[in-house]
Amino acid sequence: MLLFLSKRLVAMLLTMLAVSLLVFVVLELSPGSVATKVLGPYSSPAQRQLWLAQHGYTAPLATRYLAWLGKVATGNFGDSTRFKVPVRAILWPRLANTALLGLTTFTVMVPLSLTLGVLAGMRAGSAYDRLISLISILTTSVPEFASAVVLSALFVFGLAWLPGTSSMADGFTWQELVLPTAVLVLYDFVYVTRMTRASMV
Repeated sequence: MLLFLSKRLVAMLLTMLAVSLLVFVVLELSPGSVATKVLGPYSSPAQRQLWLAQHGYTAPLATRYLAWLGKVATGNFGDSTRFKVPVRAILWPRLANTALLGLTTFTVMVPLSLTLGVLAGMRAGSAYDRLISLISILTTSVPEFASAVVLSALFVFGLAWLPGTSSMADGFTWQELVLPTAVLVLYDFVYVTRMTRASMV
């Protein structure tokens, strides 16, 4: 078990490393330099070059990536050029909201999936089984962005029961979690349901 977890951890770290390098290279090749985005389109080339030199952007790509990677390993994500604050001040509250959404989704999805899977497996071939299978196929065939639009049209614009955004800027409110949780549960509960059904059969 320990060996399995170690392999998974190493694979996860290597994946994160590869993705970070890919994003770093893509941002390097994206049109318009970071100096233009910071100083504005009306800044002179000399001003942009000076800004790049002052912030270390004239160093080779490999040197900058390794320097950035070393800072990230110590928890220093640098400063946001857009918000003018340390990145960690923006990152951690959003990660906390993401963790809350994930926990809420699993809290709803797992009992629902297990219940439906057990019911379908105990009565394989019955009307219950076919109905659950039909619902599962319908929900998993609709991508999240489409079901989000449908649910928003119904509960935000039609019935006006729920808010249309979930910024969580003013703290925790359960109303802001309903729509995102519903979208994730509708799409993902199918897999657990089908696996539970197969195990029961």
